[in-house]
Amino acid sequence: MWMDAVDKNPQLPRPYHNLAKYYDDMGYREKEITLYHQGLALERGPSRPSHHMTHYNLALAYISIDQKERAIEHLRKAIELAPGFSSAYNNLGVLMMKQGKYAEAFNNFMSALTYDEQNAIAHNNLAFILLKQGRLEEALSESREALTLKKDFVRAFYNLGIIYKHQKQFSKAKHYLGLVLKKRRKDIMTRLHMIEVLYLNNETKLLKEFLTQTLLIIPAEKLDSLIKEIAANNIPDDEPPDLQIILPLLGRAYLERSERFKEYGSRYLEKGKGN
Repeated sequence: MWMDAVDKNPQLPRPYHNLAKYYDDMGYREKEITLYHQGLALERGPSRPSHHMTHYNLALAYISIDQKERAIEHLRKAIELAPGFSSAYNNLGVLMMKQGKYAEAFNNFMSALTYDEQNAIAHNNLAFILLKQGRLEEALSESREALTLKKDFVRAFYNLGIIYKHQKQFSKAKHYLGLVLKKRRKDIMTRLHMIEVLYLNNETKLLKEFLTQTLLIIPAEKLDSLIKEIAANNIPDDEPPDLQIILPLLGRAYLERSERFKEYGSRYLEKGKGN
């Protein structure tokens, strides 16, 4: 229907926009982006100004193909056209966060909440920035608010688990990280945080069982790749676990598993505390 509308009314921007949305749903990114740009070209002009949603959807398309700078450009344009656009501020904040620009991310999340206090995702993203700033009570409040607004919010469970870990409330940390793993059993970062929590809470038996389960369901190469990213400080939009605690525990678990994993076991023990 929308292809027919484009053919019959090639100077009307809306059919391009809606056809692009169809290609978005189907995962055809190049076609989607081309059509949004075609629609945008028709929107420009005194009689037909650019529409903020075209820029916003185009930004989301660029995010999906990891072209962050193009996404930032279109999010800023969407905000310029619609200054109260909460979701655009939130997504811009996320991109700033991924670049480690926490002050800019903070400002964008605050703007998102200024225009929409019910934006659960912005509350939770703000909680992460507050966590990074060491403002744990404020971070806790924001994540709780996010969970109030959006029940069963997995990312809020994750934030709460890490905040409680930093507050040394290990039973609560274990509870919330466990809720994440019920939904995402193979989430490696959550598993690493859980290993740390179980160790710090002196739950030796449960820790051993959890380590065994983790090594069985997570490929060694995939786990090793994430550990290297953490060690290189290449994950600005996440809160890493303490590798000095994690690595010796993984090292011994790998050495106990089989000779095949000796390389990982020896290397992790060498890089960690060896405790």
